[in-house]
Amino acid sequence: MSSQAKTSMAKRILSVALHPTLAETRSLLIRSLGSDVKTVYNLTELHEACQGHNYDLLLISQGISIKEKVRIAAEFRENCAGTPVLEIFDISPDLPDAEFKFHAAEGPEALVSQLKTILK
Repeated sequence: MSSQAKTSMAKRILSVALHPTLAETRSLLIRSLGSDVKTVYNLTELHEACQGHNYDLLLISQGISIKEKVRIAAEFRENCAGTPVLEIFDISPDLPDAEFKFHAAEGPEALVSQLKTILK
């Protein structure tokens, strides 16, 4: 496949969220970049989403407990090894091994900018 064909393919993001309204808003932002997004709300849905699918990024939303974020990241890495993780946090990052971190207070425009950089 040529590099031009690769760049025209939509990037796939798996998003783990706690709040459906926030998840829908974030999905709209991600889609505005030309990327595909699948949102899940628990470990069972995460596991099912990883079966037979490849992703370019895992996005773990803010508001999820530290313990749950760790479990989500571990489950994802077991099923989708090599795919980077972006942790969105409210106060401070909880996942020291997340490749990318984003402070939610920076706002949606800054998130879009960071996603563009990550997904290049």
